[in-house]
Amino acid sequence: MGRWGILAAGAVASALVAGASVLVAGTASAAEVGPINLPATPPAVPLPPPPGFSFAGPYVGAYFGRLVAESAFQAGLQGGFNFLRGPFLVGAEAQLGAAFGGGFAFEADLNARLGFVLGERFLVYGEGGIGYISGVPVYTAGGGVEIGVGQSFSVFGEAKALGPLGGPILSLTVQAGINWHPNY
Repeated sequence: MGRWGILAAGAVASALVAGASVLVAGTASAAEVGPINLPATPPAVPLPPPPGFSFAGPYVGAYFGRLVAESAFQAGLQGGFNFLRGPFLVGAEAQLGAAFGGGFAFEADLNARLGFVLGERFLVYGEGGIGYISGVPVYTAGGGVEIGVGQSFSVFGEAKALGPLGGPILSLTVQAGINWHPNY
């Protein structure tokens, strides 16, 4: 090896020895360092609960049923608006549909509703109003139950008496259906 080779080998050896001594002198155990202070984690913010079901406000839905005396079936759409004051419900509902089976009859009615909400999801109500069946003015009187399902839907069953204005009851209708309550 020439003179430059010996110098280069000596420089490399010196650098390795110096680096090793720094590493040995600079290492410390965890006990010598002490606890490590990390930044505090902010507390988790809980998500707000989903809105609960309510019969208050607007709703739309569909129904099907049977006119018992005429052995006819009926189906249609409905919508309404309810006000709640504590457990007491006051509302209005409109139905538009048709009866078929032994003929066809267009039907529409507008009813006032009074009810009582048990818990949050069970409504017992009475209703009455006026309507038209194939152009003949009629009255309606009846009642039913409605049960909240999920956050925005309800199912119902009801029975209503129908008769010409000022006349006797001519028919009984039994209906079931589903309503959607947007619950803003």
